[in-house]
Amino acid sequence: MAYTQIERNHAENLYVIEGKSINEIGNIMKIPIKTLYAWRKKDEWDLTIKTSGATGLALELSKSMSNELKKAMAEGTLSDPKTADALSKIAKIVEKIQPERTMLSNIYIMLDDVTKIIHHLNAPELMALWLKHIREISDELRKKYASGGVR
Repeated sequence: MAYTQIERNHAENLYVIEGKSINEIGNIMKIPIKTLYAWRKKDEWDLTIKTSGATGLALELSKSMSNELKKAMAEGTLSDPKTADALSKIAKIVEKIQPERTMLSNIYIMLDDVTKIIHHLNAPELMALWLKHIREISDELRKKYASGGVR
């Protein structure tokens, strides 16, 4: 089945911004897992996360915190002061960078909305121009807002 660029962008946003897994995206969007893995590789979604400054860091820290909590619960070490202190520090860091992640997430939602509006306008020339430049636009916005503020 052929998918639109809009669907592909939406899947990338779910992965990069919302931190959804490939399986979750497949279930949400009803797209085969194999297709999503191919898009992730071709469009370098993981590289986008790693190079997106605070957003990538927030996602990595959130995953790390979740893994550490699961591990501590399984091992019964949540009452250990060192474990509690480490988890507290991770939580504080995530809280500090959450506003940048929220800002970038809102920007991507807005870009997705603009894409949908152009699609509904049934303006193929405008859509072609938009799709030609959307990656560049999103990269520039990511650089501007993922670094913690406006340049």
